[in-house]
Amino acid sequence: TGAGYFLFGFSLIVLTVILRVLLRLDLKEGEYPIASLGMLKWYLSNALQFLVWTTFGNFLLLTPFASLFFRLMGARVGLNVQINSGSCADLSLLDIGDDAVIGGHATVIAHSFERRGLILKRVKIGRGAIIGLNAIVMPGTEVGDQAVVVPGAFVPKETKIEPKEIYIGRR
Repeated sequence: TGAGYFLFGFSLIVLTVILRVLLRLDLKEGEYPIASLGMLKWYLSNALQFLVWTTFGNFLLLTPFASLFFRLMGARVGLNVQINSGSCADLSLLDIGDDAVIGGHATVIAHSFERRGLILKRVKIGRGAIIGLNAIVMPGTEVGDQAVVVPGAFVPKETKIEPKEIYIGRR
């Protein structure tokens, strides 16, 4: 039974990646009205990712397979990256540098909904940066090399965190 579950999980990952490529679900930065093709692509991309995380994601966390899944879904992921959160969305708009860590239950998203509709902005996490447990990182954020976002911190959209800075929240 256990082997069958893992076979199912890895087959689901392969199917998800194939669908992402065939449907061309790589997201692009920009503004999209609610009823638009860009909005539909965003929805389908995140729905596929959510399907994998809800059925098999807990077995991927803190393994090289989590980074591999992020890469296959379009994220730019460096070497030796540790991912301990299934709460990252919009993976094709996510850049993670070498030796970075995304802590447990951290939320990293590259989208927001505003009056104009869906807004997509790339999120960049530098080399050796740490996103702490339960931290929330919003779209357009740049976390510098070796910077630390402390556990539970909220990083508003389009925030630039300098290299080696310890970010505890708004001042």
